[in-house]
Amino acid sequence: MLITSDITNEKTINIGEKSYFSKTVNESEISLFSGLVADYHPMHVNAVIADESKVGGRIAHSALIVGLINGVLRNQLPGKNFSILRQQVEFLQPVLMGDTVTVKVEVLSWLPEKRLITMKMDCYNQNEKNLITGETVMMYEPSQDL
Repeated sequence: MLITSDITNEKTINIGEKSYFSKTVNESEISLFSGLVADYHPMHVNAVIADESKVGGRIAHSALIVGLINGVLRNQLPGKNFSILRQQVEFLQPVLMGDTVTVKVEVLSWLPEKRLITMKMDCYNQNEKNLITGETVMMYEPSQDL
C-alpha cells in the first residue's frame, strides 16, 4: 500500500513486512543508562546482590531495551517520518548483562487514510527466548521529512 501520493519519496508499506536489529548488552551501557535515568537499582548496578538473586546476574533496564525497539521503529521500519502514539509492552523475561538481544518489528496494519500504522514488537535473546512482546501505534508525519 502506498503511504500517500503527495510525498516526494513514495514508500510502500506491506502488511507482514519485518525489520531486525541485534545488539549485545554490556556492562558499560547498563552503567551509563543507570546514571542517565538515575535508576541505581541493585539488580542493575550491584554484581554481588544480582549474582545472589534468582535471576543470577545483573540485568538491563527495561527502558533501555524499549529504546532499542524504538530505534528500529524510528530508523528502519516504518522509519523517521512516523511518530509513536502508543506502546503496549509486556516484559516476559529479564535481559541479562551479556545477552545478545534481537529486536523484530512487523507491520500488522496500515490505515493510509488515517496515517496510522500498527507494529508488532518482539525481542529475543541468543537462546531464542522471548524477552519482550508488544504493539506500537504510530502516525505518519510528512512534516518530519529529514
